[in-house]
Amino acid sequence: MNIIGIKKNSGCIFLAKTEKGISNNPKSWLTIDRIYKKAAIYIVDFMPEKLYPGIDRLDVRTSKGIVNFTFKEHCWAFQLDATTGNVLKVERTNADLIEQIHEGSIVDKYPGIKMDGSNYFIRQ
Repeated sequence: MNIIGIKKNSGCIFLAKTEKGISNNPKSWLTIDRIYKKAAIYIVDFMPEKLYPGIDRLDVRTSKGIVNFTFKEHCWAFQLDATTGNVLKVERTNADLIEQIHEGSIVDKYPGIKMDGSNYFIRQ
């Protein structure tokens, strides 16, 4: 089993259980912009540390009626109900670490080292 397989079969250690929203019908959902604004307000008002709300990735789970937000500058992810915008789950993400190891981008966090997309390290 490769490292991504470990992530997917970790029993919620690396990937949290996906919550369920009110509706799986996208016609009843808020816009992505409105849902994001609710996530950003939550970051500013309720998180114990100052966090930047810049989005890294959105994961829309139509069958579950939720939108999962992961952010660029920190390891928190939020699952929001797509219909109400209510925060259903707040979690520290561990899955991104596995992804970064798998794709080699973890070295981008170290000054002077960058991946160029060909799996060769480039010293800057």
